[in-house]
Amino acid sequence: MKPSELGEIPINWEVLDLKSISSKIGDGLHGTPKYIDGGEYFFINGNNLVNGMIEIDQKTKRTNKEEYEKYKKELNENTIFLSINGTLGNIAFYNEEKIFLSKSVCYINVLENYYKVFIACLFKSDYFKQYLFNYANGTTIKNLSLKAIRELSFPISKNICEKFSHIVKPIFEQIQQNQQQNQILKQQRDALLPKLISGEIRV
Repeated sequence: MKPSELGEIPINWEVLDLKSISSKIGDGLHGTPKYIDGGEYFFINGNNLVNGMIEIDQKTKRTNKEEYEKYKKELNENTIFLSINGTLGNIAFYNEEKIFLSKSVCYINVLENYYKVFIACLFKSDYFKQYLFNYANGTTIKNLSLKAIRELSFPISKNICEKFSHIVKPIFEQIQQNQQQNQILKQQRDALLPKLISGEIRV
């Protein structure tokens, strides 16, 4: 073991902060876009981040490509989302959904794909919950600043992180598949229930 600013850590580990393993950390639109009913792009907030996935429902606001182009961010396969305003600590991975972000969603583009799972698990840890308690500001509506996110420090071994990701990533993927199936079933339920109540469909 060896001493560090976070206490004792294993000899081959190091203390890094989030900005040092990321190419970009930012948040979404500080304002309101022009909503378009039936638009193909979804305006998401922290409540849309559910267990590693972006969950879109009938209440999710929509807009068109023109509005999207005004406010889009540089997202890629290494992007993680974190809710930072109001609801804190929800996470999701980016899977090329047609979305753009509100200010309550932070996006983190990590440098290496294997960091994604590690950071996702870090965001769900007691360590990060305590970090939120210490650094979130606001009375009625809590907010975690981008500065606090960039400066989040943690002990890490890149070698172990890569092995950890290799083991845990398939579990996350299975969870996401299950959630996608649940979303499809919810949509089918929401479509069928009014028809059942109105008598359009008989059982």
